[in-house]
Amino acid sequence: MVDVLFFRPNFELATQYLFAWFGLGIDEAERLGYRVIDLPGEAATLDNLLDALQNYTFSSIILGGHGNPNTFTGQDYEEILKACQNDEVCSGNIALLLSCFTGQELGPSMVKKNTVAFIGWQSDFRFMIDTGYPILDDPLAEPFKEIAVESMARLLRGQTIRNIWDGTIAKCDEWINRVSARPEFEWSQVIDFIEHDRNGMICLGEKLVSPISPSRMGFIPILSSLGIGSVLTYLAV
Repeated sequence: MVDVLFFRPNFELATQYLFAWFGLGIDEAERLGYRVIDLPGEAATLDNLLDALQNYTFSSIILGGHGNPNTFTGQDYEEILKACQNDEVCSGNIALLLSCFTGQELGPSMVKKNTVAFIGWQSDFRFMIDTGYPILDDPLAEPFKEIAVESMARLLRGQTIRNIWDGTIAKCDEWINRVSARPEFEWSQVIDFIEHDRNGMICLGEKLVSPISPSRMGFIPILSSLGIGSVLTYLAV
């Protein structure tokens, strides 16, 4: 059995979107035959993360939450990883962090402490939303949802770190081309944010390494089925 970890807080609007997007990543992981260790909402704590890292050997770890250059946070902004303090706990793993700015200091520090590879953002990860829609049906958030899921799906399929980066950048360019002719102002903002997120993505560590996936281990995938007015705004994690 190949294990993968998802860590997804859920306590305010930005993390509500992240939580739902990570759910799509979990669907893909289960479809591919992974055993998923999910730390959702109130379970997205340091103690639970440390327990999971101690008791399982993961193909990769996929973490979402708010961040800054040297810190990654979980539920209710609990400090989870901090550069030069406890980031060695991820050693031996391939880590994907959907979290603002953590590619600046935390990611490099993790790689120095033997995290095999780090995929994340050295800028904030911005996305537009329209609160008049359910999260997974939000048209303004759709490009950002697909960008996030693209990076997760490529990791889960066992692609190299370089191919994950290339594919996610290509998904950004695809969406820019798809909406470039839209005349509405909010779509020009969407393009600006996609370009911002594309330029802020970073991969560190072993670029040609790829995670172990169930298909490489010979496992057979188990298929699984997949307010008042509207407010246009942007969020970041």
